[in-house]
Amino acid sequence: MEEGLYKLAAEMYVRGLSTRDIESTFTDREDKALLSRSSVSQMTESLYTEYENFRNRDLSGYDVVYLFVVGVYESVRRYSQNQTILAAWAICSDGQKILLHLAAAGRESESSWGDFFEEMIGRGLRQPLMVTSDGQKGLIVICNIEFLYLNQF
Repeated sequence: MEEGLYKLAAEMYVRGLSTRDIESTFTDREDKALLSRSSVSQMTESLYTEYENFRNRDLSGYDVVYLFVVGVYESVRRYSQNQTILAAWAICSDGQKILLHLAAAGRESESSWGDFFEEMIGRGLRQPLMVTSDGQKGLIVICNIEFLYLNQF
């Protein structure tokens, strides 16, 4: 139960509830808090650390065959500040499906997508067989440029 409670509290925080709101939401029958504001704050800091570890991990061990990229719009506290969240996930040669990268961007511009791909390539992403997107113009241009660059090596 405790793990489920922490996951729910984390989701509530990411969606915009304050630590005080979360503390008052989770109470027992005597109105005693099950999660204190300080424990919620510690939990959210560990979420950020986990995100940073995810976003900086080595990608060279993944044999990506199909790469899917898209910009999504989610309201996520302090991490996106109502920006676009650029996302990449893949299907690898062994059939494994994996989320490769997430990054907040002001908009789905050629520059934003360029930075996004450069980060993944810098972390070891190898050229996939196919890249699929929603057809956003800046993304198409950058995919062509970035993967042509990879072919030079």
